[in-house]
Amino acid sequence: MKLKIKSWLFIFFFLFSVIAVALSSLYFFTNISTKMQKVNKQMYTDSIEQVAATIDSYYERYAIDFIDIANSAEFKEIYHSDISPAEDSPLATKVRGKMSGDFCFLDLKYPDKIRNTWYTLKLLNRSSDVNLDIDAFLHSTPFLRMQETGNMVTIAGMLLSFYGYMLDKCLYFFCPIFEKNEIAGVMINIEKPDFLERLYNNNSGLKKGTIYIVDQFDNVIHNNHPSSDDYYEYDEEKGCYILEEDDVLYDNAEGMGYYEYLQL
Repeated sequence: MKLKIKSWLFIFFFLFSVIAVALSSLYFFTNISTKMQKVNKQMYTDSIEQVAATIDSYYERYAIDFIDIANSAEFKEIYHSDISPAEDSPLATKVRGKMSGDFCFLDLKYPDKIRNTWYTLKLLNRSSDVNLDIDAFLHSTPFLRMQETGNMVTIAGMLLSFYGYMLDKCLYFFCPIFEKNEIAGVMINIEKPDFLERLYNNNSGLKKGTIYIVDQFDNVIHNNHPSSDDYYEYDEEKGCYILEEDDVLYDNAEGMGYYEYLQL
């Protein structure tokens, strides 16, 4: 009888110890997991706010630069005129010192006698041609928003009305010039295709997630995955990354594995 009591006591204390250890482990794991989630959330929040602040700084800087260019004597020489500034002209030099992209001016009140169009598109600091679907541009969201503002406000967005090499991958900054409550011209700065990527490519933490950048019209204009820089190939038809024969399951250089890529 005493042996049975001792056995039951042993079983009780054993089960109690196991349950206590399990509950302690569960509490410890939950506590650590919650703290890690908070740390990761704060890290990504800080990273996203940093990217947003950088983009805002371009808005603010370009808003000042556009006005400064429009008021310059060099710009007034080409405004409503046949003059097309050369790459080494004072205006081109001035623009290069202010903006990182390619500057062009769309004059809606002066015809291009060479191309026989009712408008003139003048390019500065660009090695390849820029072609414009003028009707599509005049009905685009950025142009309509500029009309609504009625002043020299800087607006950014992606456009399909400009076409040429990689132009569909570029971010555009616009600033209108008004005459008698109408847009007489638009100053345009075309950023390089990798402009948005360069804003965060030094932040390795963002590589382990997908960041979406939207313009002021709530259109997604950029996301970092899928990308040509990804280790694994992305299959557009299947909508996921694929593991090829010579791929490793974990890429030490990136600190990410195949199954982590599937969660992007």
